[in-house]
Amino acid sequence: SDLWTDLINQRPPSDEFLPLRVVELLKTLSDKPPCHKAATRLLITSCQSIREDAMNPRPSAEKLETTKSIFAARFALCELRDASARTPPQCAPIMAVSAQINAKIPQNLSKSTTHETEQVGSSDLRACLKALESKPQSWTSYSNSRQYAAMICGASRVDIVKDEALELFRLLTTVG
Repeated sequence: SDLWTDLINQRPPSDEFLPLRVVELLKTLSDKPPCHKAATRLLITSCQSIREDAMNPRPSAEKLETTKSIFAARFALCELRDASARTPPQCAPIMAVSAQINAKIPQNLSKSTTHETEQVGSSDLRACLKALESKPQSWTSYSNSRQYAAMICGASRVDIVKDEALELFRLLTTVG
């Protein structure tokens, strides 16, 4: 069993929480080179590892947004490499962290405690995004990948979001 099959099969086919476009996107990504697959695996495990505090959701929302940005930058860098284009040196720390974390994550989607956002510095991410922004093709790739990240991360967190909503409901009904 692999990453793609696990995510696609974790929900029944009729489940509205895993839209067909996400399934199609994952199938497309499964045909991509290893760099893209590794970036997607890290996105999924990172999104699934972030838990929300019902009383203070802001930090986890920020981590999720940062995780999506890291994925999009990494995916854009994979595309640049595939095209034999030069990758910005400012992005080297993001790809280095990717290699370190990826070596520790099993191929399946077993529970992981990896928080990419804790291992990629915000200044490193900003520097990389600024470098990607300077070239239209790089920025277009980043922007498209950011949309993929939102869909994949959302799909991988369906059960987590449901559990967090139930916990918030429980807290709200026991107050007072």
